[in-house]
Amino acid sequence: MKTVSLLPAAALLCVAAAGAVYPENGMMDIETPLPGLEEGDIEISVDHRFLGDAFEDPFENFFGADIGANVRLGARIVLPSQLDLGVSYTRYGSIWGASAGWSGTAAGLGMRARAGFYSQEVAVDERESGGMLEGSVEPVERLWRLQPVVSGGYDTRTEMPGLALGADLLLSDSYSLWGEFMPVVGDEEETADNSAFAFGVTVRTWGHQFMFGLGNSTGMGLRGTMAGAADSDLRLNFRIRRLI
Repeated sequence: MKTVSLLPAAALLCVAAAGAVYPENGMMDIETPLPGLEEGDIEISVDHRFLGDAFEDPFENFFGADIGANVRLGARIVLPSQLDLGVSYTRYGSIWGASAGWSGTAAGLGMRARAGFYSQEVAVDERESGGMLEGSVEPVERLWRLQPVVSGGYDTRTEMPGLALGADLLLSDSYSLWGEFMPVVGDEEETADNSAFAFGVTVRTWGHQFMFGLGNSTGMGLRGTMAGAADSDLRLNFRIRRLI
């Protein structure tokens, strides 16, 4: 029940904070450009994907939260020349990761490239490692209130490509709606029957960003969602980012 206790705490932070908002929009699973972060900024993040169906016996298992959750902890620091370094740990699969990224702009487009290395537990006392290459592009200026993003990637361990499409709809300086879709483009024998998707709301406060949503995948990031989802059940998910 420890994970459940984070939800009301996050909600209280949303309504209590005021003033300048978090400088980034971001998405739940898509790596977006980082034009709002500055050299020397350090960002930490916490991601939760609850395992249970949010609407199957919702009061019995607290909207799927009682069944358990996949959790990822991450941190990154912004370096000179728009470079950044990041580390992460994901609970399911005991996945340790490290990455280097770059964000920039050209011809009215925001761009991001990232190369990462990870080590994953595939069986008891057995681990495999691989690399993940990702790139994304989005317009620097919103199209009306909408900011679409397209991302692609390649996992060297599974030799699988990935694709992600997303959009963020600005409601106010502090609130927006978001959605993302990761169509399965890899080998049908190595992927699930359902493409992964998620949607929800973002709340930006001073120094924090809160994302709450529903999705059908328990994986994290493009690498964790590009192979698809086991079903189309809706599961609660949330993400918290903080600058320190």
